[in-house]
Amino acid sequence: MATTDAPTTLAPDECVPSEHSFHRALRATYIGLDFLLTLLGNVLTIVVTRKVEEFSDSTKVIITSLAVADLGVAFVAATSLPVEILGKWIFPEWVCAASFITFYIFTTVSVMMVIVMTFDRLVAIVRPLRYALILPKHRSVIAVVIVWLACTGGGMYTTFTNNIVYNRCSAVCMTTGRNIVASIVSVLLFYVIPLALIMMMNVKILLIARQHARHIGRPAVTITSTDDAGQPTILRRPRSVKGKAVGVISLVTVAFAVSWSVYQAKLLHGSVSGSSDAFDEWLEFSAIWLGLTNSWWNVIIYSVMNRSFRRHTRSVLFGCCPRCPRPSEIIPIETVSVNLRSNPPG
Repeated sequence: MATTDAPTTLAPDECVPSEHSFHRALRATYIGLDFLLTLLGNVLTIVVTRKVEEFSDSTKVIITSLAVADLGVAFVAATSLPVEILGKWIFPEWVCAASFITFYIFTTVSVMMVIVMTFDRLVAIVRPLRYALILPKHRSVIAVVIVWLACTGGGMYTTFTNNIVYNRCSAVCMTTGRNIVASIVSVLLFYVIPLALIMMMNVKILLIARQHARHIGRPAVTITSTDDAGQPTILRRPRSVKGKAVGVISLVTVAFAVSWSVYQAKLLHGSVSGSSDAFDEWLEFSAIWLGLTNSWWNVIIYSVMNRSFRRHTRSVLFGCCPRCPRPSEIIPIETVSVNLRSNPPG
């Protein structure tokens, strides 16, 4: 590995960023927002995930690992923000190498965790009765540890076998001069193959969910508790837990595919053209930071798609009761009794 004490020294073919103060302020603001959203969003995910009863122990391990990986990406933004504000590299050279290896390890772990999470949902839907036996907590922990060790080894190898410099247009430390073979292998291992596996599992999940949907009639109701006045109340069951799981995984997959598509195209284009910085500044910057936004999209997806996660998030942020049903979900028991008399079971 080779770095320079002044990574801002430009190579002849390097992209030169605009020095306009408004332009720099805009880039710095974006990096700062990315840092805050990544930090706060993933800390919130780790805290809330432990409280959601709907998640199995295995699922909690996987989602927590994904959140930790996404949280680690905040270090990249933390090093890029002051450099972008001041317009020059201010850290020792080893910080650039540390920033790159952090970027490599945590982003690749994040990709692998999406695969593991999709497989976890596939098993839960295909083999619901044997799910706890097929994927107990200790097996999920083993899978997570293997992923972290493999990605850490890959990050160390890539860092110590390439030149790492600070790319002023991308606002991150990156490798330079990677050959076409290395770039193709990287794109295949960390984008094409993972995306293909995730999509195949999603197709299987969607087909099963569609079959289940054909056999689902009106949503059932279950007596849960009494209200404040002592009157029996009932709470509607979710229309389809499987459907919500499918929706979450599908959105996470789309977020992954979209966010990293530009960076993967840039990586291949730069290797083919023989230049590591073949794009204009706005595309160089977007290719990296669009990918890094994937580190905080997941918490938004969970909150939008999972009612229990959303309630526990409110309880953590605002002290609300996560188990209290909303007024629209409570049905007087008398109404149900009338319906049962007019439409008896069977």
